[in-house]
Amino acid sequence: MDQGSATTVEITFQPPARAHQPQHTPPVHERLLESVPASTAREMARDFAAYEAAPSEAEQHKLYTYRQVETDGSSGGEAMVALDFGEVVALQAANLQMAL
Repeated sequence: MDQGSATTVEITFQPPARAHQPQHTPPVHERLLESVPASTAREMARDFAAYEAAPSEAEQHKLYTYRQVETDGSSGGEAMVALDFGEVVALQAANLQMAL
């Protein structure tokens, strides 16, 4: 894992409509993940792109576990993020060159 650099990952998601309110469009939510190792951010972005390109061939649910990177480059606390790519509308990692 690349502990030397960290980034912020912005995830925009929209949960599915509830069965008892099918005509109601659920609100869009955003979540910022800070201090994400660059390697984990790239993996999230690649997985999201793969799901968007071929939903039937890619994993819809993925759990990411990583150590947050402190501002001095040292390892911080452990974080776990579960993503359901069926609900993710957009996923962007700040300051990364993406080679998908």
